[in-house]
Order: sequence, then structure tokens, then C-alpha cells
Amino acid sequence: PELKTINPSLEETFKNTMHNLKSANRFLEAATESELKKLVKKNKASLVDFQSPEKEILLYYWLSPFGFQSTQLNQILESSSDESGKKFISSTHVIWLNRGELILEESTALNQPEEQIITPGTKSIIWGEQNLEFQTVGASSHTIIKDSNWSQLDFDKLEFPLTIRAWKEGDSFKPLGLNGNKKLSDFFIDNKIPLNQKSQIPVVLSKEKIVCVLGMQIDEYYKLGNESKKAYLIHSIPNL
Repeated sequence: PELKTINPSLEETFKNTMHNLKSANRFLEAATESELKKLVKKNKASLVDFQSPEKEILLYYWLSPFGFQSTQLNQILESSSDESGKKFISSTHVIWLNRGELILEESTALNQPEEQIITPGTKSIIWGEQNLEFQTVGASSHTIIKDSNWSQLDFDKLEFPLTIRAWKEGDSFKPLGLNGNKKLSDFFIDNKIPLNQKSQIPVVLSKEKIVCVLGMQIDEYYKLGNESKKAYLIHSIPNL
């Protein structure tokens, strides 16, 4: 009351100041949202776009709602665009750094599908986000299907039960048409498979030997040939 007596317009000035501050805040939020829409597409963004001093704050506005702490955001900003394999985890989400690209996903995406066993009588299973169908046909009557979603194998070279699992460090196989073995990690790099997707690609094994990487390539040893009697077909269908 005393201040109001000294300055009768104080209350009105305070209201105007609060109104202006709220307007400025709304303007900044709108500008930030607009800028983030330019930088972030489908939860992906380039790291370098946030590494200038005037744009560091945008990383905070993007990721803090997903539970990332300021120390993590600083670590992200200090990362090199040449790095791959880094991940930063909050209670609900994960940020992957893959060849200079930041990829935001829910933490549940980190969970890789469980290992499953396949017998000659298995007709179909669901593995991760894919439906897998199995069938055996006569090799002489089978026409090779030119579609990477079909793995076409010599049945008699397989030792059942087969195993389907995610890749592991140290895995290697001999891709169809190549002379020597190749590490699966290098194979994924050659095919530009993002780090966050590697664990979602099913790998088929026969007695610990990789038979095929479903949806991508089979091992040279298990290919169909003129002497093959039966063809074992695996069809990978995305589970939409």
C-alpha cells in the first residue's frame, strides 16, 4: 500500500511488465519450436546443427522433456561427428550417435528379441518386428526368387534345430559371392545399417555357424546348387 501511495501507477506497471514477459516467453517458445522443426525430422537430427553457441539451447528444448540431464546434453555437444556407437540413456529414452546423426528412441527399442529355436516342422514365428515363414520344397521345381526378403537354402546342408537370434560381437560369415569371411559388424557398416537397428535384424545359425542374415544375405556354403535336392525357404515379412 505504501508503494502504491508513492507510485499510484505501480500496480499497472507491474501488470504490463508481466504481460510483456509472458508475450516474450510465448514468442521464444514459438521461435524455438519452429527452429526445432527444421532441425529434427522423425526424431533424427544432425549433431553439428546444435554445436554452435547460439543453437546449444535448442538441444535442451528438444531432449530435456525426455528426461535427459544437463550433464548428458553437454556430453552430447562435446561429442565428435565422426564418432559412432555412443548412446545416452534417460529413464524413458535413448539417444544414439551414428555417423554424426542423433537418433532419439524410446528405451524399449533397446530390447532385442529373444533367441528362438526352429525345427523342420516350424511353419512360422514372430521375431521382433518381423513375421518369419518357413517351408521346404523340391529344389528342382523351385525358381530362385529375386527378393532379399527370401532366404533360399540347401536343406540338406542345414543341421536342425536352427537358432534365430540377434547378432553378437565377433560374428562372421561368408556372404554369397565373396571369397572370404566377413565380420557381421563390417557387413552392417558396408550396408549402412544404423546402430540402433542392428539388434533387430534376425541371424539364423546352424550348429553355431551363421546360415544367413535374414532380409539381407545368405552364407555361400548354404546356397542352392545343381546337386541340391530340397530348398529350405525363409520369408521375412515386416510386422506392421
